[in-house]
Amino acid sequence: MNILKFVIAVAFVALGIAAFYYLPQWVGSDVPGYARGGVIVLAVALGIGTFLTTNEGGMLLDFGKGSRAELRKMFWPTRKETIQSTGMVLVMVVILGLLLWVFDRIVYNAIYDWILGVA
Repeated sequence: MNILKFVIAVAFVALGIAAFYYLPQWVGSDVPGYARGGVIVLAVALGIGTFLTTNEGGMLLDFGKGSRAELRKMFWPTRKETIQSTGMVLVMVVILGLLLWVFDRIVYNAIYDWILGVA
């Protein structure tokens, strides 16, 4: 039964894509874009709904519920802690950038002035 549901879900999506492209030829060229978009959104929604009724879809829903429960257990930093951490990261990036620039200047001068003798 699961394989049949998978086939039906894929068929919904495939028919939605086909309808998106061929609807103007079937009905007429004056089909508005939102109607064509609505057809594909409806087809994808039906495909997803059909997939969720399979065993694998049920396992996916259970995984999503478990993930949400784990997210609720997480420690989320306060606004102040987030701003402080971001500030520390920015300061370290600037310091590292300056150190790399100084190192680059030293190597540049060593190569061009001392080794190649170009002034």
